[in-house]
Amino acid sequence: FLTGQEEIENLGRLLRARSNQVSEGKPTLNVVLLFAAMPPEEQMRVFERTPPGTRKIVLATNIAETSLTINGIKYVVDSGLTKQRIYHPKSGVDELVVTPVAVSQATQRAGRAGREGPGKCFRLYCEDVLDSLDQHVKPELLRTNLGGVVLQLKAMGVDDILAFPFINKPPRESLVRSLELLFALGALGKDGKLNAI
Repeated sequence: FLTGQEEIENLGRLLRARSNQVSEGKPTLNVVLLFAAMPPEEQMRVFERTPPGTRKIVLATNIAETSLTINGIKYVVDSGLTKQRIYHPKSGVDELVVTPVAVSQATQRAGRAGREGPGKCFRLYCEDVLDSLDQHVKPELLRTNLGGVVLQLKAMGVDDILAFPFINKPPRESLVRSLELLFALGALGKDGKLNAI
């Protein structure tokens, strides 16, 4: 598990180059990449059968943490890092930040190893680091730009966004900033309701 496309592509090139140097009688490397920006047909390569005499290595982002099982995975190497989109309401800027995983993510990553038989997870961080991690990932609603969410709520007829009963209440500042943005873009009228635009 790696943090992003650039890191995955760089390590993929390195492993493919090293694959040519494998000793006689040892399995060659079948390096497969998996990240969200890949075309779906490329993503599906991770599910292809591993040719005889080769060892499949899947380099993936957190896209592979849940909801899919790649047959034959016996070992997982967890970097302990992920990228998260963080919104800064004061500046109105989104930032993609490399952050430590949560315990729930580390558990999911480890669970990818040996789904069909024995497996092992190698974590590239100490056990005491695992104990210091947040238990769960902070909900996206609390860390991203809410412009789209506010627009959708307005379209559903919710006028008082600040009083809306969110399950996880986003920061008031983020909601106000989203209302200001929608007004500046001309999507909301002076009355705070959606206009024809």
